Amino acid sequence: MLPEAQRNLSLSAPVTSLLTALPVLCFAVVGLWLGPRLGRFGLHRAAVVVLAVMTVGVLARSLAPSGAMLLVSTLVVLAAIAAGNVLVPAVAKAHFPDRIALVSSIFGAAIIGGSTLGALQGGWTESVWGWRAALAGVAVLLGVTIVVWLPLVAHDRKVAPPGSDLTVRQIARVGAVWPLVTCFGLVSAQAYAQLGWYPAILRDAGLTSAEAAGAFAVLTGVGIPTMLSLAALTRLLGDRGAIALFATTTGVGWLGLLWSPTTATWLWSALIGFGAGSFAWTMSMLARRTESPASTAALSSFVQGIGFVFAAVGPFGVGLLHDATGTWTAPLWLLVATGFGLGVAGILAASPWSLEQHLGQPAGECQGSSEGRNPSVESDDSVRPPCVT
Repeated sequence: MLPEAQRNLSLSAPVTSLLTALPVLCFAVVGLWLGPRLGRFGLHRAAVVVLAVMTVGVLARSLAPSGAMLLVSTLVVLAAIAAGNVLVPAVAKAHFPDRIALVSSIFGAAIIGGSTLGALQGGWTESVWGWRAALAGVAVLLGVTIVVWLPLVAHDRKVAPPGSDLTVRQIARVGAVWPLVTCFGLVSAQAYAQLGWYPAILRDAGLTSAEAAGAFAVLTGVGIPTMLSLAALTRLLGDRGAIALFATTTGVGWLGLLWSPTTATWLWSALIGFGAGSFAWTMSMLARRTESPASTAALSSFVQGIGFVFAAVGPFGVGLLHDATGTWTAPLWLLVATGFGLGVAGILAASPWSLEQHLGQPAGECQGSSEGRNPSVESDDSVRPPCVT
């Protein structure tokens, strides 16, 4: 909807650029500050409030009379999304402590499915009623989601210490956290680069608009079954094997596009799309490297807050390199490097550790116990560390 909104509201180039940069900025700043505070409010209640704020922001955005109002309302929507991103791993930890890989894979697939549904709704609605109605249509999806969450509020869960008082400085001092931050940042950089530049790369290589759109659809479509297969892949290959596979297919896909963009384009797209499973893998690590929902929220906030700063390497780095060189060669090599790099960071992050253990804090949930667990769900590489006493 951006070109239509830009014309209708007479948005300047700087304002338009700021709109495209807001997601990374919001996810970094808001997620880092607000995330740890949500659990004290109640996980389910916080989820409903986040969705309600998002709905208000979406409706305000569709009615925005000026560029300034569009920026403010977009900021509200993105701030709510940032809070939700931090909240979901904590909810998964609270409800499904023994099914983290499975729930994370469903979560990752839902993100792709939801964005696809939103895009389909937006494209159809815009063609009939215009861009404002298309933006407002997202509120319908949010309304349905609120209805699903409301019954859980009566049985809300508040996350309590240990973990709820963890500070950014404490987490930053844990060396094992930084490979996970790097992995999340590179995964996000890949995602934003793909969303922002993949069709343009294919168009400049000589593909038609329809062919580029089809290849991009393959990329996003392959990601859904890949994320749903995360639990099976980690059980088969282990944590290190799974992230190494995702990283390798991502890097090889970009290499193929670099060497022969118009030959076997569908194969390169499928390989890059398969590599998107690294997102669900990384999200699962946020819950599997903590021992309580409170600690999960704190770690999730830190990793996403810092990691989204890394994410700017993808869309901004690719754009700057393309503008500086006039070709896609240097940007594609950057994407190859980040693809293989996330594998290195992921392998380091996959070593068994827990945040509480590194901080010397009592565990909110004794991970050394096997009571109530299904050991077939988690991989051999994710053996939980002993309880901290």
